[in-house]
Amino acid sequence: MKKFFAAALIICVFALPAVSEDKPYKTIRVGFDVTYTMPAMGALNAQLNNEASDISEMNAGIACMLDLEAAPAPFIMTGLRGGYIYCMPASATYLLGTVKQTINAALIPLEIGVSTNFGLESKPVSIMAGIYGGYGFASASYENNYDVLGVTAKAVQPYDGAGFVGEVMASINYKMDSGFSVNINGGYRLAKIMQLKQSSDVSYIDSLGISHTAGEKDDILRDSDDNDLVYDFSGFNIGAGISMGF
Repeated sequence: MKKFFAAALIICVFALPAVSEDKPYKTIRVGFDVTYTMPAMGALNAQLNNEASDISEMNAGIACMLDLEAAPAPFIMTGLRGGYIYCMPASATYLLGTVKQTINAALIPLEIGVSTNFGLESKPVSIMAGIYGGYGFASASYENNYDVLGVTAKAVQPYDGAGFVGEVMASINYKMDSGFSVNINGGYRLAKIMQLKQSSDVSYIDSLGISHTAGEKDDILRDSDDNDLVYDFSGFNIGAGISMGF
């Protein structure tokens, strides 16, 4: 995914001289944004606080988003929006410090939407607003490190799930030349993944050579009350980006 965004950015930069012809409005827009996001992982954090100690909650993340839009009418753009959202890990300890757990989570949203961009007369500044909707593919991993009376082991349980993703956003854009702009953007993303399942069978061997099972494929991730543990990537976003229009 990182290589994909790097390649897209390089293409945008080298294509700029060829597409910078000034027009009343742009018929194609390619954009790349990097934002700080605040996922609403209330259910996960509550679970950690109910059961663990030395807790580091999951409250922040970084989103890299790529847009490809076309204009069916002046100043109206429709197209695709996708990216990768990485949440800063949560961590906790259990059973008097004998189990240390690290939780990673990410979301890949794929959306379609519509946006509009209005310039300020005689100024290199414009305001863009958009709304998008689609599907998001979530992943989470639970890494458990065991140390019980000197017997050590490590197990990583992967989970995945999917659900609806919606987003509203706006940006203030500053035109560097006829085809290239930088922006400051903000918005809100709705992305509540109601269920995650273990994506593979997991077993591990401890330092004594004894094999253990850490869950089976399609096991549902549940909380202490045996309810599905909801992973909520919803939250506000703020960041900066670049775009190319032609």
